[in-house]
Amino acid sequence: MGFALATGDIICLGCSVTGAFHVIITGKVANDQDPVLLATVQLFFISIWGFLAGLIFEDFPINVPTFHIWILVFLAIFCTSLSFALQTKCQQFISSSKVGIIFAVEPVSGAFFSYLLLGDYLGINGIIGGALIFSSILFIESNVKIKKSQLTE
Repeated sequence: MGFALATGDIICLGCSVTGAFHVIITGKVANDQDPVLLATVQLFFISIWGFLAGLIFEDFPINVPTFHIWILVFLAIFCTSLSFALQTKCQQFISSSKVGIIFAVEPVSGAFFSYLLLGDYLGINGIIGGALIFSSILFIESNVKIKKSQLTE
């Protein structure tokens, strides 16, 4: 037994790296651009790439119930487009490192609400991982405050 990366691990790492680049680049570009226009252009290209990847790698469904189409429309508008535009707008006022810290809380809060609302069981490794993520966020935030206070002295 040794260290090995499965295909899913490599995909997750790749998504993390590209997500970090996205946050950093958006933070730099958002100050000079209209955030809604920037988010629209980004979503347009993401949609094109996602559609092409879906055509290549997935089976296209023939019969989709109308209810599912309305769910997709709701998710596309509120959970993707609106939140993406708000993120782009807010990155004009928040540093990329702070956005990264906020995104680091996402899996922890997702696991917490999954436990709270759905009764999911996390397990000891998940609890330790969540505690490590949360404690690292607290450490980073306290370390930043210490450095700022040292500068004023």
